[in-house]
Amino acid sequence: MYTQSNNPFKKRMGDFKHSDAPDAKGKFKSLSASGLASWMIKSRKGNLSRIISSLNQQVVFNRGKNPSYAAKMKRKMSKAYRGVLKARINKVYGGDVTVNKCRRLKARKEATARDKQLCNWFINMQTNRPNPITKRKDPLVGTGKKPKGSGRRLYTDENPKDTVRIKFATPSDARKTVAKVKRINKPYARKIQILTVGEQRAKVMKKTQVAAIFKRGKEAIRKARKNV
Repeated sequence: MYTQSNNPFKKRMGDFKHSDAPDAKGKFKSLSASGLASWMIKSRKGNLSRIISSLNQQVVFNRGKNPSYAAKMKRKMSKAYRGVLKARINKVYGGDVTVNKCRRLKARKEATARDKQLCNWFINMQTNRPNPITKRKDPLVGTGKKPKGSGRRLYTDENPKDTVRIKFATPSDARKTVAKVKRINKPYARKIQILTVGEQRAKVMKKTQVAAIFKRGKEAIRKARKNV
């Protein structure tokens, strides 16, 4: 068993020293990310190594038993980075932090190791951001294709000249519509689309017999296409 005199870890780690930084008194849990970052910067006098050390200690001690709190501390660490950098940029150039100002700051002869560390962190964070998800462009009117999130409705009559009128009130109407679709000079995909609309509308109205007629009509068109 190790004693105070022969403990090898003591030589490696050195004697424990109490921090002279003010006691947080529950601020780690009570303050928001930006609020805690501001308090840490003020209480540690902008010393980044002391700020990150305090926050990193919270992350290490809590990532096993309280991972959500540890993740919160990581976010606060990022806020602290930005707060220290903002204060430095404002002092030298004025205004908020930008990539251009960071590049100018780290290129200065007087730039410290901390200046370069903070600027590299900010530049990397800004330039490696994923592109925002852009909304798909709507397809051409009249094609019948509508992307997810499109403002165009399923049954919008976008090209009245090309409209094929269907009836589905009765089984007789459905049979006449199927016969009509088979005769018209339209592409295969358009014929299937027309009968699918009739089938879906019949299903919504709980007309199972009518829906079945439209479904058989689609199967007949598919079979005829295969035999060609």
